[in-house]
Amino acid sequence: MDLSGMGKKALKIYFEGIEKEGTEYLYESKLLIIGEGGVGKTSFAKKLQKADADLPKGEDTTLGIDVYRWSFDFIDEENNRKDFKVNIWDFAGQPIYQGTHQIFFCEKTLYVFLDDTRKQKTDFSYWLNSAEQFAGEDSSIVLIFNKMHGHSSDFDKRGYMSKFGHIIKDVIEVDLNNKAKKIIEMQEKIKTQVRALSGVGMSVPGSWKKIREELAKIEDDCLSFEKFKEICTHYNITSYDSIHTLSSYYNRIGVFTHFIDDDILHERIYLNSNWLLKTVYKVLDDKIVKEKSGELKREDLNRIWKNNKLKLESGKLARLMHNFGLMYYAEESEEYIVPAHLKTEQPYDEWKYEKESDILTFVYEFDKYEPKGLMPRIIVSLCKHIEDQSLVWRRGFNLKYENTFAEILETYETKNRFRIRIWGANKVGFLAIIRNSINQVLNKIFKDPNYKQLVPCICSECKGNKDPHSYKYIDLQRRKKNKNPNAQYVQCERSFENVSVKELLQIIKEVKMRKIKIFLASSNELATERERIEIFISRENKKYFEDNIFLELVIWEDLKKGFQGKRYQDYLNEEMLKCNIVISMFFTKVGDFTKEEFDVAYKGFKEGRKPNHLYVYFKQGQVNIDDIDVEILNIKKLKDKIKEAEQIFNSFDSTSNLILQLTRQFELIVPEIIKKERLQEF
Repeated sequence: MDLSGMGKKALKIYFEGIEKEGTEYLYESKLLIIGEGGVGKTSFAKKLQKADADLPKGEDTTLGIDVYRWSFDFIDEENNRKDFKVNIWDFAGQPIYQGTHQIFFCEKTLYVFLDDTRKQKTDFSYWLNSAEQFAGEDSSIVLIFNKMHGHSSDFDKRGYMSKFGHIIKDVIEVDLNNKAKKIIEMQEKIKTQVRALSGVGMSVPGSWKKIREELAKIEDDCLSFEKFKEICTHYNITSYDSIHTLSSYYNRIGVFTHFIDDDILHERIYLNSNWLLKTVYKVLDDKIVKEKSGELKREDLNRIWKNNKLKLESGKLARLMHNFGLMYYAEESEEYIVPAHLKTEQPYDEWKYEKESDILTFVYEFDKYEPKGLMPRIIVSLCKHIEDQSLVWRRGFNLKYENTFAEILETYETKNRFRIRIWGANKVGFLAIIRNSINQVLNKIFKDPNYKQLVPCICSECKGNKDPHSYKYIDLQRRKKNKNPNAQYVQCERSFENVSVKELLQIIKEVKMRKIKIFLASSNELATERERIEIFISRENKKYFEDNIFLELVIWEDLKKGFQGKRYQDYLNEEMLKCNIVISMFFTKVGDFTKEEFDVAYKGFKEGRKPNHLYVYFKQGQVNIDDIDVEILNIKKLKDKIKEAEQIFNSFDSTSNLILQLTRQFELIVPEIIKKERLQEF
């Protein structure tokens, strides 16, 4: 069994579960069918499930994705009959959908790449590069050539195997209209490959299999996260980390679709991935949206989604599409924009600032191939800086930030190249923001980066040139670190002038991640609340990452690793006084250490040192009469002490109410910190 893909926490949870519950075996995986449109992918999916199935009619076209369930029996090594479940995802091949496929690619999965031998137009390099980049080396690819009307495949097997042989596991020619015998042979080969996937048939804690069986009985399209946690709790899985590990595992093998790390979408688990994806793709396929060049109002969304079986508010689905890079909200016009349907024509002959001097240029160039749908995802990632929606088209867009203007476009003169041009008061700062967003998009896509960042030459011949000679950013960085004086200059290949590496890199301002440290103090009786605050901080981090702000939660469990000698509580107090924010929580007990932490934090706060912000929360709730002792009196004394100091404390009656209060406080505090950090940075 291969556990290499698990993180340290997940591994710990996995082995603890095995130790407590013993092992079971779960035979289930995901299979993705990819390829161009009209090559027979849906026919293959039908025949895979049933050898003598009727083929779909020629006019039947997959819209977005179809998800099927396929089961087959096999005999294990101990001669026992077992049931294997396969979740088949049949991807539409039309160009508008190809850019969205990457979102659903995952590791340890079988990819079936289908081609029609009649057409001979397939870009094998694109599809194989995509699978390698998005799926990783733990996945496998089987090439299926749908041999129609006697045509043989024109595929350079040796050539492609020399480059992709580590992931191509089989190459099969079959006529999907053929007799059942040939189809059964194909089925057996697919069964062999899907069973050979890394992690398939792995031993799992007994509860994992029982929960999977319970989920299979639910007929609804969706399940609330709260209900999923109830099911997990029934099988003694209660910690957030354990539930997160289980959700991620089920998500990977195709049991459901769950965006557990999104602060809004985590609330729902989509048991019927087919229904979810069809609902999302309705927007891309809507006739009116296409006619309006991708512009739609909220009422359009309500019209498109009005017949959903689940009364899911459109805001959540819109958030889902934004995360996928399929749609964004334009605040100025109060419209949603679907980049895939934007106008194809550039909206101007010449960029407004093209004749201005001192334009900063930066380039992204792709060595092997450029993934489809990249520009829409970049547009969505930077949409908050789009001021004029009329200056957004399918190959580019204009931005504005602090009286600084930028144009990003997929160049017409060179394939697989994105050019950024910036003019205005804060060119360097704006480039840092743009690069940060683009790099985030690319890092989500590429497992092995195949793109170059290019810095334009500033020699006398290139400066001001629309298409200057460029240098690889990574090479300039290496030269800068090299102590050899000769490394500090590069020669332009056009003018042959020597150019200073230091001057070239002046346009690059690496934005440092700023930390806001948060100390959490409470007794063990508030373990659930502590856990929810950890989740809250994790989700807040996603919100502020674009602003280069990291919220670091400091808790005693983590600090234990760095403790050396002296009194442990003194060490905790020292670390707490390095934090910007301290959160203290109390319920029925005022533990000596928690009380000490509060006193130390309060003293630092009053003296104008850290912490800069101190929040105290008291939990309200029913208390067992046996627990009413001196501790309860201590709680009252602490409240009275805080009142005497003319300080404010807050009360909460549920974890949801606590998180709501923290959300409001963070909405006030964090923007102020971000503003200060920006002033220091730029």
